[in-house]
Amino acid sequence: MQPGEQGPGREGREESESGWPEADALTDARQAFAERRYEEAARIASAGESAALAGMVAASLLAAQRPLAAIGAADRAVALAPEEAWPRRLRALAMIGMGKPRDAAAAAAEAVRRAPGDPWALDVMALACAAERRSEEARSWAQRAAAAAPADPDLQRRLSERWLSDDPAAAERFAREAISADPANALAWDRLVMALEQQHRTREAAAARTRAADLEPALRERYQHHGTLRSFLKAGAAVLFLVLVLGVLPGLVRRHWPRTGASGFAVWIVAILLPLSFALGSALLLRRGHGTPMPPDPQLLQVVKSLRAPSA
Repeated sequence: MQPGEQGPGREGREESESGWPEADALTDARQAFAERRYEEAARIASAGESAALAGMVAASLLAAQRPLAAIGAADRAVALAPEEAWPRRLRALAMIGMGKPRDAAAAAAEAVRRAPGDPWALDVMALACAAERRSEEARSWAQRAAAAAPADPDLQRRLSERWLSDDPAAAERFAREAISADPANALAWDRLVMALEQQHRTREAAAARTRAADLEPALRERYQHHGTLRSFLKAGAAVLFLVLVLGVLPGLVRRHWPRTGASGFAVWIVAILLPLSFALGSALLLRRGHGTPMPPDPQLLQVVKSLRAPSA
């Protein structure tokens, strides 16, 4: 089933063996999440009061890029399952999304304390350090996470992300390791694109981009969107250059508009307004949503898979 399509709901399906309503809600919410109907997953999970359903709400809202809405559910999961690591991971992700890296690091540290060998607790600590711009520590935590689960391609991809800005060759190596572990991992191909572009290897990057787009429709839309944006910005830069040249060459302006009384001041007004219109158009393009939701963060996938409804 493709992302965004409606799957079977509770109607027409037998009740869970336990007969516990929250088990049904969790099953339905997990299905909606898998189909990237994140808002619907959050709505379904909000019907219950358990830690698992609170976690489902938080994970779904985080996947929908709504950290402010997710933090309440994450905190509720922390209160209902205080000894578990996964609610702290959700809280850390929400704090990162809210731009509060210190709070994210505190939540991540609590997750690590509760599950010191859990690669995903180590991974969220790496994310929190990266949000605080502590690059060396972020790489160290990411390496520990990848070492704890060396066969997991998503953790290798995370390691690639940590090296991207400082050492794109290393980022490329880790991205290729992730692809070797899972050739169908579209996000690993996407990180390979970034690493190759950083090294100005445009042909290889284009080939990797094609592969990523073939594997993930949301990435195809993103690439097309960014291509349109780049064209728009280039056109704006060209217009800016043109009107600036006209502005500093008033003689040329007078020759073109000898009877209109056009002045250097008028040209400078044009020099400001035209590029501004391109900048505003670019901002609107950036704000425009994509038709196909992106796949959720692997942290969220791991939490959703681990959730268990309470027994009757």
